[in-house]
Amino acid sequence: MRVRLPEPRIRGTMSVERALRACRSIREYSKEKLLLTELGQLPWAAQGVTGLQGLRTAPSAGALYPLEIYVVAGVEPGIYRNDSRQPELHKKRDGDQRASLADAALQRI
Repeated sequence: MRVRLPEPRIRGTMSVERALRACRSIREYSKEKLLLTELGQLPWAAQGVTGLQGLRTAPSAGALYPLEIYVVAGVEPGIYRNDSRQPELHKKRDGDQRASLADAALQRI
């Protein structure tokens, strides 16, 4: 299954300096689902292509870009791999994987 994401916003309402000053880690999250526009913005911000040469939002030595971005949950429960070349998610696994991901992140496996 493929999920087409909206084109990312490239102009925001907050400066980088304001964003850095306001940045805080949180441990309690809202139960509200992200809008598709919000969901699409996240992988683009992490590894989105920003130019014709394939350069991305995150730096990479030698432009190798060894990191891949995955979304857990998505439109239908599952694990989705982000396609950095286009705003699209590719489903890799079905079902709600949030508990398994939390266990792995907290080394409870």
